Amino acid sequence: MFHGISEVFLFKKVVSIFFTGIVIKIMDDYLDQDIDIIDKQPNLYIALEYGGLPYVLLLLSFAIMLDFAAALSLFFSSFAVGMAGKLTAKMPSGLYGYHESLIVVLLGL
Repeated sequence: MFHGISEVFLFKKVVSIFFTGIVIKIMDDYLDQDIDIIDKQPNLYIALEYGGLPYVLLLLSFAIMLDFAAALSLFFSSFAVGMAGKLTAKMPSGLYGYHESLIVVLLGL
């Protein structure tokens, strides 16, 4: 056992980070599915077919239940960093990428 850190706390944090990582991977595969089809690259979202969204929501819910701060921080960070290459592109929300990144960063504070 680590000094001052319980094994349960550490286990919950590691599992939360792992689940959030899977959510980020599936979200990235969703956004890149057209490119992956053209390049004939494996894509987890396509492999899950219609189950992709429910699995992502379930995993993110579990991650947040296990460690709210870690899961939400990682998810928000991945979203903001993902917008870095598309800062001047108009998003489906009607906002530009830099607007969405700024909003997510502010929500994460």
